[in-house]
Amino acid sequence: MKNLFKRILASFICISFLSLQITFAADMTGNVLPGVDGGAGADIESSTGGFTGFDKPNDNEANLNFNGDAIINWGHLNVGSGQILNFLNGNYAVLNNVLHGMSNFAGSITGQDGMIIIANPNGMLMTGGSIATDGALILTTQDFYNKNAFIDDQGKLNIDWANAKFADNAYSIIALSDKAKLSGGDINIISKGINISDSNITGTGNISFTTSDGVNFVQNYDPSKNNNIKFGNMSNLQIANSSITSKDGSGNVNLISDANVILDTNNIQGNLDAKTSQYVHIRGNDITGNANFDARAVQMNRTEDSAGNAKPLNTKTTVGGKLTINTKEHTSLYNVKAQNTEINAGTQATINNLDTNNLKADANYNIDLINSKINGNVEAHAGKLNGGINGHQRDKQFYMENTNIGGNLTATSDYGWIHLNGGSIAGNAILNANPS
Repeated sequence: MKNLFKRILASFICISFLSLQITFAADMTGNVLPGVDGGAGADIESSTGGFTGFDKPNDNEANLNFNGDAIINWGHLNVGSGQILNFLNGNYAVLNNVLHGMSNFAGSITGQDGMIIIANPNGMLMTGGSIATDGALILTTQDFYNKNAFIDDQGKLNIDWANAKFADNAYSIIALSDKAKLSGGDINIISKGINISDSNITGTGNISFTTSDGVNFVQNYDPSKNNNIKFGNMSNLQIANSSITSKDGSGNVNLISDANVILDTNNIQGNLDAKTSQYVHIRGNDITGNANFDARAVQMNRTEDSAGNAKPLNTKTTVGGKLTINTKEHTSLYNVKAQNTEINAGTQATINNLDTNNLKADANYNIDLINSKINGNVEAHAGKLNGGINGHQRDKQFYMENTNIGGNLTATSDYGWIHLNGGSIAGNAILNANPS
């Protein structure tokens, strides 16, 4: 009888142990979070590397566990309002490939010191949700499923960023709104289109937004590589009514795009560097550090009336450090305050109501300096090309009106006039005009 009891007990233990094993294996795949309002939730189809499974403290919270770098392939990845998805990834890097549908993050995603990458070629929406991690965070619409990413023999995640491609999906964007929050170390968003409004982004490292080939944060920026990928419908990189903080204000915020960059009433804590082959539109914005713009054209606090004439907006832009602008075509500044300002315009530069210590402006055609206050010196070089936009002297001149200069003025027009109309110059004025 005792032997029979022992055999039964042993069988029960084996069955219980097997049941635990089966349960543990099941927790590697399957439903992680339920859907909200009839939508898809979060479900894992497969994984490689150091993902050891998930557990659920309750129906709307899940913990993902790791003992190494990992790749998780999600059928869908959505975190609804009130839901929590925790990456207990320690120092390990995790690539999350999303295979079906756009991701919607209205709940909370947390991570630890390792890098978290979410890659969904169908796009992502954050509507009031939050992603908070102590390590690097990358959100991208590039396609890494079964390509350009693998776990090597040492258990490390390898990604070939240089050859990463976007899926053939013209609607693939990443959008943040409704007080969405991102926080982490280095933060990178890479997508065909990026639209951020009424959101808060804080990184203890640098912050980068890219709507081109997506290699800027792993390689030095090279304009020759910025146009590797072209889209039939280029989406803009838009940031509005948001707060972006990099390294408590001492870091860098990088914007790289093949389309227009639009910044509307943001607070940017750090140095801003924007590069695009198209236009940069600035409306409002406070930038605590330096601001550098390299674009086809830059328009700050400016719009146009129905006849196409320039019209100032009732907004003001402040730059705590140096403002540098390089354009292939025109530069138009209205209502701007910066510590120092340097402008290199491919065609013309219109400067209206600028408050700065020192100004250096170069343009192939005309430079207009109007209603401005320059506390120090002005160096202006206009009319560097003989043609002018319309072939007129007006298009090759340096023109100054109602502007007060606290230091010296050095103005040159290689092929045009110099006109001074009102204002004052506290120091010396050296004028070199050569109208043709």
